[in-house]
This record gives sequence, C-alpha cells and structure tokens, in this order.
Amino acid sequence: PAPVYCTGHEPVIPTGRPAIQSPVEFDSHLDKSEWRYGITKLRRRLASATRGHVLEVAMGTGRNMEFYDWAKITEAFVPQSERNKEKLRKTVWGTKSLDDVELQSFTGVDISAEMLDIGLRRLRMFVPHGVDSLPKRPSFAKLAAESGGSQVDLLDGKLRVIQDDAQQTLPKPPPGAAEKYDTIVQTFGLCSVRDPTQILVNMAALVRPDTGRIILLEHGRTWWGLANGLLDRAALGHFERFGCWWNRDIEQIIREAEKRIPGLEVVAFERPGWISFGTNIWVELRV
Repeated sequence: PAPVYCTGHEPVIPTGRPAIQSPVEFDSHLDKSEWRYGITKLRRRLASATRGHVLEVAMGTGRNMEFYDWAKITEAFVPQSERNKEKLRKTVWGTKSLDDVELQSFTGVDISAEMLDIGLRRLRMFVPHGVDSLPKRPSFAKLAAESGGSQVDLLDGKLRVIQDDAQQTLPKPPPGAAEKYDTIVQTFGLCSVRDPTQILVNMAALVRPDTGRIILLEHGRTWWGLANGLLDRAALGHFERFGCWWNRDIEQIIREAEKRIPGLEVVAFERPGWISFGTNIWVELRV
C-alpha cells in the first residue's frame, strides 16, 4: 500500500502555489475535469449561498467569480430604472430586504500574485459595470504597486483583491462595513496549506457569530477504502502537478478545528456527487 502521511507532515510542504505547472496551465487543466466531476455545479451552489460582506480565502484564479451575484455592489453603475426592475425580480412581492440576502462587498485573498493575475481577468469578464478600467491582461503586482500596497480596490472599495498568507492573517471587512464577515468561503484550500486547522481558526475569528457562515468546498479521503488507496498512490504525483495533497482527511481536520475554536459548530458535512465516490466534500460551519 502507498504511504499515508499525517496532515502537515507530508514529504513536501504545500505553499498554496502550483508545484510545477504555471498558473495558466493549472487553471486551463481544471476546465473539463471540474465540469465532469460536478465541481462546477458545486461552485455555483457555493456562490449562491453567500450573502452580505463576503471573504473568499485562497481565491486563486477566480473560478468562482462567474457565479456570484454582483448586482448590489455594482448598482451605482446601473441606471435607476434597471435597478428597480432587478430589485422587483429578486424580492417576494417587493417586501423582502435585499440587504439581508445580497452580496454587499467582496474580498478575495490569495498568496500567489500570479494566480491573482488570472483572477483579475475573470473579474473583468464576469463583474458587470465598474471593472472596465482593468486592462485586458491585468498584472496584480503592478496594480497593487500603484496603490502603494498589496491589494487592488475596485467599485469604490466594495470589491477588493488582496495578496496575503491566510495562515498568518486575514483582512478585516472594508471600511464602513461591520467588524465581521457574513460569509467566508474557500474552495480546495485545506489541501494546499501547511496548517489547515490554523486557516479555520483565522476564519472563525472573522465570521459573524451565530448568523455568519463558513462554507468550504474541499476534496479528500472518503468512506471507500479502494478510492482512498487510489488517492494515496497518486498523491505525490498530484501534488507535484497541482500543489495540493488531495488525500487529506478533511473530517479529521474539522474535528481538530472544533477542539481549537470555542463554539465552532458543524452545520453541514456532505459528500455530494456519486461520480466522485465521496471525495468531494461540502462543509458549513458557524461560531
């Protein structure tokens, strides 16, 4: 049998960056495989579950960008007549408060400036009104340097892209917002960092108590021994290509987080999609 390593003690420590592939190769490889294994559908579900002030950790190349509802934070760039039509369409008899359900700000964080280059391209493609000023091939490093820091602000600061190490710190919500995020999301991030439990600790510190949610879409060990054996045998090769250990025990990582985070509650733990044999994992947490 192939060796199985404890999380954080694998023979090569992940850095959050692809190992041997360029970010462009990494991103293009995922197009067909994510559709085939139902991940595209899960990304859409994740984005539709967000509300309020949103933080996406390890946003990478921005593969969730096309699924967010950007209407609220782009409304200043839309004629009033179009805004009224959109609000009427989204409310029930015109009585439901949109502020309770819509994305009011978005902050995306990743450790890799090269991955964020592609993320900015996706923002330019999928965020209507207001990001047209981005060049067709944006350089995150250049745009961030122009602002004198490590972040790019768009839409009057309601949309922020930040280069940072999520294991060290996570940014607070934008000025004028509450002190906590309403929703924190991450897709395939716990497999790509040295200490995934610390990531969850940092998320829990910034999510709104009780009503806020941490939503994770991950992959890892399953209930089927044969599938785990296949993951283990291919784990090193997969890491060398994509920079992640896809055979980590996500359930065990969540249990470790429960020990370290007072009041952490697992709202949902699912293994959606029969075609992935339980290796795709959906987690919802609250504090």
